[in-house]
Amino acid sequence: MSKVTRRAILTTLPGVLGATAVAPQAFAATNGVDAFTFEVTRTEAEWRAMLTDDEYLVLRDGATEAPRSDPKWDSSEAGIYRCKGCDLPTFDARHKVVLDKGWLFFRLAETDSVLTSIDRAVYDQFAARSGDASPMMGPDLPEEQAFSAEEQELLDSLLAIEVHCRRCASHLGHHLLVDRKMLYCINGISLNFAPEAA
Repeated sequence: MSKVTRRAILTTLPGVLGATAVAPQAFAATNGVDAFTFEVTRTEAEWRAMLTDDEYLVLRDGATEAPRSDPKWDSSEAGIYRCKGCDLPTFDARHKVVLDKGWLFFRLAETDSVLTSIDRAVYDQFAARSGDASPMMGPDLPEEQAFSAEEQELLDSLLAIEVHCRRCASHLGHHLLVDRKMLYCINGISLNFAPEAA
């Protein structure tokens, strides 16, 4: 594997932070504890039958939709946003922040609706860029890691917080610092919207 340089990381930073469209879904680290059991589980075939190809890429593979590709991104209509994978209420429109960035942003999630994990896709992206035919996957780097301590420190600074539905484990988006505020940056394609009853 080629050495990842500071220059390579810094020139790639805007792309990594701005669009993780091909990033694989992060794995939940268990640290020796039993894995979390989700209430709603489906086979891959069942997920594929209920979701479009684009929905599957986002909810199950952890991709990110293109900015402004979902019409809900700038809507200010009152109502509840629900996970498309299991219909769990995840975000209330009262907590939505409309930013001219093309995704849905929320200050708060509904109580007990989301889980977070470390999105380590940056390791995979740099391993793949360096020509490694088998990029590292999963929550932990192998014992015989391919990155130097300096490279790992630089990559660690690029890690993001991934947001999942706590009921079905569907990827919803990320929890990010945006314009000096910690906000949920959510893919519109991962949510259904139920308008408030009149």
